Amino acid sequence: MKSGSNWRLGQETSIQDMEALIQNGYVLQRLNSVNQQVTLLDSYDWDIWQSGMLLLDNGNKELRLLTKDDHCLASCQTTEEKHFWWQLPAGELANRLKELISIRALTPKHTALIVTEYFTVLNEDDKIVVRAELISITVEKKQPCRFLKVLPLKGYQREYTQLFKSLAPLNPEELTDSGLRNLLQQAGLEAHIPKSKAIFNLEDHETAEIVVARMAKEMIQLAREQEQGIIDDIDTEFVHQYRVNIRKTRSLISLFKKTLSPQRFQFLKSELKTIGSRTNELRDLDVFLLDQDYYRDLLPQNLWPGLEQLFRRIKRRRTSTYKKMKAQLSGSSYLDQVDHLLQVLQQDPDLQTKQARSEIKPLVSRKISAQYRLIQADGRRIGVATPDAAVHELRIECKKLRYLLELFKELYSKDEIRELIKFLKVLQDNLGKFNDYSVQQEFLLHFRQGARISADQLASINGLAAVLYNKQRVERSLVVKNISGFLEPSIEKLFLKLFHSTPPEGTKS
Repeated sequence: MKSGSNWRLGQETSIQDMEALIQNGYVLQRLNSVNQQVTLLDSYDWDIWQSGMLLLDNGNKELRLLTKDDHCLASCQTTEEKHFWWQLPAGELANRLKELISIRALTPKHTALIVTEYFTVLNEDDKIVVRAELISITVEKKQPCRFLKVLPLKGYQREYTQLFKSLAPLNPEELTDSGLRNLLQQAGLEAHIPKSKAIFNLEDHETAEIVVARMAKEMIQLAREQEQGIIDDIDTEFVHQYRVNIRKTRSLISLFKKTLSPQRFQFLKSELKTIGSRTNELRDLDVFLLDQDYYRDLLPQNLWPGLEQLFRRIKRRRTSTYKKMKAQLSGSSYLDQVDHLLQVLQQDPDLQTKQARSEIKPLVSRKISAQYRLIQADGRRIGVATPDAAVHELRIECKKLRYLLELFKELYSKDEIRELIKFLKVLQDNLGKFNDYSVQQEFLLHFRQGARISADQLASINGLAAVLYNKQRVERSLVVKNISGFLEPSIEKLFLKLFHSTPPEGTKS
């Protein structure tokens, strides 16, 4: 027996239309109808949607996480509007959202009005032979879209078939997917998933200066897409992604400075540094506040009161810093500066140098090979007694290599580039934590200043700085081991294979 079916109908189809078509003694009996206004929530990147699920607010302070087949994985009641998973009541929904959206905020994406009219069809003996639902979905201000769900009852397959013969004039279109997600799409819901990473469509033989300018322009435009999120203060990831793209652009310009005329290079270098530096303080404050629970767990409870005082100070500082950042991003001076930067990148190439006229892939291969050899040489000189400054310098060189691999991965085997990045990431994570603990200590010591600081707050700052120092020493002890791991012959062989280079006999290049 057919288990049931789902159909899309014309926009104007009503129960009256179906009732008028039913023949041969069948009677349509209306039951109740349910109106529901729902709001689809998701992160900026549509992480929930991309996972195949839906997060809906039903308008009654209830959030429900649905699978593709409309199974409710988790739900919770909320007493007020919530933006982050950690603001929700502890439980299954918060745990699942933590995995799906991490630190991103939940924002309303679409609203939809769902009207479901329930009815049955009776035969001449007043026996129910079919149960059905007429569903009308209106997304935003679009035209309503109507669907019919029909469930035949056991022993009445013939009546079910006859019913559909009588409804043929409505030209119903059968659906293979009747999940709410698909119905919303049918009704006009669009998931505008933003581009998270730049796609450059690189060709091996393109001219280097043209490629570098185009890539820089693309990344600046990607950074600009974060501006409204920063201005609206939706979540901290907007500042982070803005900075990542500006930082990658700066690195690209620096690594390929010989592909640009001296005048063009100096202008881009100076402007990008100015633009990037505006977000430094806001990002530092955001990072510290995101780790509040982590810092709290590092200290005994008797030091928590002073730590809470510190958090309040930092939040006040963050508020004033954000207002300044918002004014800058909204101001004509900044907008003119960025427009001018993009205009310079759009200018015809100068092609003044040999590197500017080079084909991009051979040039990139030489750059990556040289950067890897530099890391080899610097890494082999680092031991347990090497000053921390040399370790910090190695971290910077590793970051340059990472950017080269990521920015130009389109020119090489994706799997092999991914493998190299995986090996590099182990060393970078170690060096990054080592640097982070150093930065966090400096950050804390800055807030230790001031004549009005309380004894509790001072004790908490000193205690946390000491714990972070010990953690930094642990990471420092792992540096030599992780450098050795990245310099293994198998990894060197993969670099040589991909970038067609041979190790130099002399010093680093």
